[in-house]
This record gives sequence, structure tokens and C-alpha cells, in this order.
Amino acid sequence: MVVGDGAEARSPCPDRDVVWFFANLILTLEDFHGGAWLGEWIAELRRASDEAGASAALDPAGGRFLRRMGYVKSLSELGEFGGQFTEYVAKAASRPPRQIGALINLFARGDPTLGKKPVCGATPVCQSKDGGRCGLSRDCDHYNRPRSPVLPEGAPSERLVDGLAGTLSDAEVLAVALFGDKGAGDEPPVSSLFERYGRLRAIFGAEAREYRGMREVKPAQALRLAAFAELHRRVLREKRGAVLRIASAKDFYDRYAAELRDYNAAAVLVLMDRGNNVIRDVWYRDQLQHVARLELSDLLRPVVRESAPRLALVHNHPSGDPTPSPADKDFTRRLKSACGIFGLSLVDHVVIAENGYFSFEEEGLLGAL
Repeated sequence: MVVGDGAEARSPCPDRDVVWFFANLILTLEDFHGGAWLGEWIAELRRASDEAGASAALDPAGGRFLRRMGYVKSLSELGEFGGQFTEYVAKAASRPPRQIGALINLFARGDPTLGKKPVCGATPVCQSKDGGRCGLSRDCDHYNRPRSPVLPEGAPSERLVDGLAGTLSDAEVLAVALFGDKGAGDEPPVSSLFERYGRLRAIFGAEAREYRGMREVKPAQALRLAAFAELHRRVLREKRGAVLRIASAKDFYDRYAAELRDYNAAAVLVLMDRGNNVIRDVWYRDQLQHVARLELSDLLRPVVRESAPRLALVHNHPSGDPTPSPADKDFTRRLKSACGIFGLSLVDHVVIAENGYFSFEEEGLLGAL
């Protein structure tokens, strides 16, 4: 099969192998997302396609997947070959081409309504730290030749606007923000910022005057950094304000995780009414060494002042492991006892970390204390 400007791509396999490709694509998606959900998703796709005549075109993520499989050599070949490939698989598997294209896109970029990452996303599941293989590993160039990975093509700015942000390093993203389409990630200001702060969260957590004190950072760049940092803080506050009623420990996680991760040690006391609607957040982050060092009187003072009948405590574990320490458990026991004296209800104590969260209430520990 000829693709693009006469460049030859790998010809599709015989029909039985294309059917194998389709079958394993389906099986892998069922393993990751569940057969019932996938069936409903396909049924909804069919209804929407009948009404709107949906396209079978592959997006950039789908093109990246075909490149890893070895069907195309570069994204520039995708325009013509993507349509030919979906038509070929659709004919062999007796499925509508638009369904094939949508399944490949789902496999490559996931679905925003799901909590799971795509199988073959920016980091394919076969190369992730958790390991694992998908049903297409047998014919995947990326899996079978891991020493020769397909490198991202194009400048960072080009990949960013092409929907390939996942292929950019943190340094490249920051370089594009500071230098526009000329940013590459190895500029002295970018290198100096990462040497000094280590990661993006720390960079954007710094105060504006710190940027101005760096010799490599020019005043205009310091101004941009200060603006980015402020936008970052405002987005976090906006996200925090989106969850007003707490129904589960995950609501605490969704509301506070992003902001808590910006600190080495931080805690937030959540004041709620009897319907678990958030009344106020009280943050403890300046010079906080450990949540167990908090004074119970400091915690309960704003609760009494606001006449809040219910409260919860959320704090972070910078180690990445949300498992509560003995000190966390002892502090929770003392806090629950103090709440009982004042007639207050301790709804939960949630520990948040990079690897998820731990809820004393959901794990049945709150009632046992």
C-alpha cells in the first residue's frame, strides 16, 4: 500500500491478521474499561453516528499508536493511510469504518469520563512502571524493539499544538511558555530553574521576587513566571470551589489533592454544615512539620467560631504513600475525642499522596477509634 508522497508503509496483513488486530483491540479495551461499559459506548457511538454521520478519521494520538505498531513511519503519512487502514480493518471485521477509527482513538487517548489512562497513551502500558502487556504486543514494534523507541518528531511547540503534549518534558513545556515556538528545553533560564527548584510545582510555588534574584532569568521572563504561578494558584482555587458538597472521600481528594501536592507538608480543616456542604476551608501549611504537631485547640477554634457542626481533616504525605502512620492514627483518635466533648461530628480524616488517598472513614477506622 502506498502512502502519502509515494512513501511506502507496511502493507496491511492478510484478512485473518487484521481480524486478529480488531479482536485483540476489543479484548484489551474490555480488560481495561470493562465489557459492559465498552458495549454501551459502542452502542452510543452507533446512535450518534447514525444521527450525525461521524467521521472515521484518526486523531494524532491514534496516529502515534499506528506508528508504534509499525504501520506508518511518521505522522505526516497518517492523513491518507489512516483512512485506508480503518476502511481495510472495517471490511475484514465487518464493522463500520467510523467504529474502527473511534476504537483506535479510544485505545490511544482514552476517554475523559474514565478514571483510567489509555492503553497506548503518552506512556504505553507495556512500558509503564507497572508493567503489563496489551493484546497487540505480538505485532507491536514499540514492544518488541524497546531499545529502539520511536522518538517524538517536531519541535516542542509543534508537538504541543498537534495534541502531543504528553511527549514533552516539563522543561520543554516551560521553555515554550517562556520562549514561544523557539523554546527547546535546554535554555539557561530553564535549566537554572530546574536546578534550583527541582520540579514544576516548586517553580510555580516560588514568590516573584525569587525569580528576579536569579541571574539567568531576565525581568521579562520573571514577569511571565510570576503570572504563570498566579494562574496556577487560581486554577487550583477554582477547582477547589467546584466541589461544594462532600459525599465521599473521593470528593475530598478531587477538591484538595492538586493544591496539597504543592507543599512538603500541609493540612486543611474542612468545616461543613449538617448536609456536608462546605462552609469554609482552614489551611495549615506555613512551617507545618507534621499534622500530628497541630494543636487541637487551633483546629477546633475556627469550628466553634463558625458554628460548624461537622468537620473533616485532610493532609498530605509527600512520600507518595497515603498509608497513615501511627502518629496519624493517634492524632485522629485525639481529634475525634475532642470533637465528642464539643458535640461536633468528625466526618473523616483523609490522607492524600501521589499514589492516591486513604480514608479513615472508608477503611472503617474512624468508628473503631
